Amino acid sequence: MSDPKLPDRFVGHGVIGRGGQAVVVLATDTLRGERVALKVVHPHLAADPSTRRRLQREVRAASLLHSDAALVPYDLHEVEGTVALSMPFHPGQTVAERVGAEGPLPAEDLRAIGVRVGKALADAHAAGILHRDVSATNVLTGADPARDTVLADFGLARVIGQTATATRAAGTLGYAAPEVLASGRADARSDLYGLGAVLFFAATGKTVMDAGQRSVADLRPDLPSDLAATVDALLARDPVDRPQSATEVVDALEQELAAKASHAEPPPAAPVAAVVAPRSGRWFPEGRSAVWVREGEADRERRKALRRKARGEHRPSAVDELTRWGTHVAGRVREALGIPAPDPTSPEERLVGAVEKEAGLPPGALIPSPQLTLPGFVLIEGIDRSTADRLADAAASAGFHAEVRDGGHLENRLRRVLPVLIAAVVAMVAVGSTQAEPWSLVALVALAVVAVSAIRRGRRERHVVPAYEPTLSGALRPGMVTTTERRQEAKAPVAAPPKVEEPETRGQALRRRAELALDALEAVDDLPEPALVDVRATARGLRRQAAELAGHVDRLEQAAAAHGASDAEIAALTGRLSRLRALQAAGDPQDPGAIAALEQALAQHEADRAAADEVESELASTTARLLGIASTASRVRRELVAGGQERTSVSEGLDRLHAQARAAQAARREIR
Repeated sequence: MSDPKLPDRFVGHGVIGRGGQAVVVLATDTLRGERVALKVVHPHLAADPSTRRRLQREVRAASLLHSDAALVPYDLHEVEGTVALSMPFHPGQTVAERVGAEGPLPAEDLRAIGVRVGKALADAHAAGILHRDVSATNVLTGADPARDTVLADFGLARVIGQTATATRAAGTLGYAAPEVLASGRADARSDLYGLGAVLFFAATGKTVMDAGQRSVADLRPDLPSDLAATVDALLARDPVDRPQSATEVVDALEQELAAKASHAEPPPAAPVAAVVAPRSGRWFPEGRSAVWVREGEADRERRKALRRKARGEHRPSAVDELTRWGTHVAGRVREALGIPAPDPTSPEERLVGAVEKEAGLPPGALIPSPQLTLPGFVLIEGIDRSTADRLADAAASAGFHAEVRDGGHLENRLRRVLPVLIAAVVAMVAVGSTQAEPWSLVALVALAVVAVSAIRRGRRERHVVPAYEPTLSGALRPGMVTTTERRQEAKAPVAAPPKVEEPETRGQALRRRAELALDALEAVDDLPEPALVDVRATARGLRRQAAELAGHVDRLEQAAAAHGASDAEIAALTGRLSRLRALQAAGDPQDPGAIAALEQALAQHEADRAAADEVESELASTTARLLGIASTASRVRRELVAGGQERTSVSEGLDRLHAQARAAQAARREIR
């Protein structure tokens, strides 16, 4: 096959790739003065409307997208029947080529590729662009994946998949999300499925289809658990169970990289995979028991140091340094003698783990409550007695003093104070009915002191905030819980037919997710008062903006449902028009009205498709804004809880909230 003819401004150096639609030539652009990759469409496809539309969409996407992680074209060229697309030349390989040559990639490269492609998708979604074809052949990488990985081929960006036969319109088989294959409808989370499929292939050398939907950890047990969990979450069949934004994925993947860069122990990775919340909203059986916990004498100094550190009062002393050095030496001695190291998990972590186990949650699902470092605290209340007993036993095994109390705070106070009051009344009656002996006066004073002490302790306990609620409100890490309605009850009572409810729209689902994240953010109260007021005011503003954006999403959904003609229909009309014109040119008389009608129909279809593209673009942008509100709120809440009252943490969190509020407000102005 001979090399294709190029427009005059390009000097070809040789073919570097061939495909079913085009040939890719390495060339020098004499106008730009740089080396480019030139995608030259096969001559028999150059006049095909769907091919031209695909190239035009790729160029339009390039005008909107500005990201160093996205490889977008420069321009579309048409000269003497030759149609070509010029773009920057990338010297690397596709992920498919690299895996074919080297086999599965190491974990560090997987993480770097995921971060780069995630950033490209985050920029694209914010610009209103859905890639629609994230696959191993459309991701290019080189010697340094953290710097030179790029996402390419935006030819399907904003395309509305209308028919099941148009496989390319639904993306590459093996990488397209289930909802795209089923209905052709996609959003930002469909692109995230493609990213998960790319990482799965790069990790295993198999596509998701070839692996039979197995977990990536089954085929690559050497992968870090957080990386494997992220890949599995991206490949969830239901979009609700996936991460909800590309930024969320980048955050999860960058966590380990940041820890390594600072030579620090990585923090516990927040699981990305979601679990299903119980229908009732409670994670524990309902009851009247509470688990009261006090720190043990042997552990008091360590916990005092934790409280000082949380208040910013802790300064390493010579004793601390000596203790740290001694611990290090003892560890080396144990290692030399083959003695197992002690459990590195802290008592507080073991207590949180016990709560997670009783709730049926995976390890790391709960955010440690700041109440756990107090000298005395209520672990949880309003649960059944057997669960409370098990949690109390777990607290005792972790080194705490724990007891189970039945009833609420008021009942416990009365139960403790009432015997003392009765004894005091009896003593007063005895003193009043006989001569006041010295011993009776002493007993009366002692009883009064005990009663006052009990009342004061009861008042203090009245204000105790439980570490965890039975609903675990605000304690679950972001992205852990899906909708409650999807859990199947073990035994459904025989009753009247259930009431048929209107299905939740996409806008309603996105708004609910944003409001849940904002609820959790507003529940953070361990902040300076000015910051607390600012956080809650900004959250209320974001809540109003989320409502307006959600309504606009639903309106755009309805508008996008009225698609124009399919590519096949347009191609048929174009072919018929070409035939009539050819016959007319050959001297065969044709009806001018028929030719004009075909030209008018084609022009109308092109206008309809252009309008549909604009609607789809606006829908993608609005959806990304809504998902961004939820993702930003969850991230800021996580940082505020982890960072405590440090000024830097609070300031950075507020800056992110304000930036998201400005972006959402700008989006509201655009839709008006």
